[in-house]
Amino acid sequence: MAYLPEKWYDSNGVRIVGPPWTADWWWEKQNSIPRGHFLIVIYAASDAGELTRYNGDKEINPLNITIGNIDAEVRLKPSRGCTKAIALFPTQLKHTSSEGEPDRLQQRIAAAEVVQHVVRDAFEELPALFHEGMKITCPDGEVRIGHPILAGWIADYMEYINLFSIPKNSCPACSVPTTELES
Repeated sequence: MAYLPEKWYDSNGVRIVGPPWTADWWWEKQNSIPRGHFLIVIYAASDAGELTRYNGDKEINPLNITIGNIDAEVRLKPSRGCTKAIALFPTQLKHTSSEGEPDRLQQRIAAAEVVQHVVRDAFEELPALFHEGMKITCPDGEVRIGHPILAGWIADYMEYINLFSIPKNSCPACSVPTTELES
């Protein structure tokens, strides 16, 4: 478990960036909170998954979080329980042949709005908690003041498209026009 950022160097004095707490970003954020406090680096992840193989249309789409302060060798093992579902996104409704295109469009717009509300509700208190800090009983039994911050979101391309409500064939990370993207 990492409570403070570290700088690693090889035998030639060349800086090594390994776990998240060795990166410049962590140092920058650490310098923005009071001395003696620590960052609680949160990674979110989401992706729809099948609930059953027999019916084929039953899906679940959890919003999961994990803590970047935990070493990856521990954090990435499912048996360690370091990833927790904190919310469920709505799944897409199956359309019937009797529905018209305007109804389908309205359903897609409503579903996108619900996704945005889920994200907002799940993380709305993070900015205040980052600013003020919160008392945490850490795994070593010590009580420390931590400042939670959402550091990243792990998802595949289609999940980003749904999260950001952007058109397919566009880039969720930058503002490159669709015409300039290679296929």
